[in-house]
Amino acid sequence: MLTSSVIFNSPSAALAALSRCPERYFRLTPYDLAGSRAHARELHRAGLLEISEALQGMIDDGTYGKVLKKWDLEQGAVEKITINSGQ
Repeated sequence: MLTSSVIFNSPSAALAALSRCPERYFRLTPYDLAGSRAHARELHRAGLLEISEALQGMIDDGTYGKVLKKWDLEQGAVEKITINSGQ
């Protein structure tokens, strides 16, 4: 049963087995990341993904601040999302 972690506060044997993956899979990570970035770029280019607006929304509604506070990272907070503003 996969849900025993709720009761015993540790993953069940079945869940732990599903979570393991052979080390060779990590060799694919750079390709997976490159594919994900390319997909996000194309969605943005098609007008289907506005990353800066979504991130700014998280700042405006307080979600961003809550995440930073949880991880004690408030000193690194930004107030406005800009993409490639250094160019």
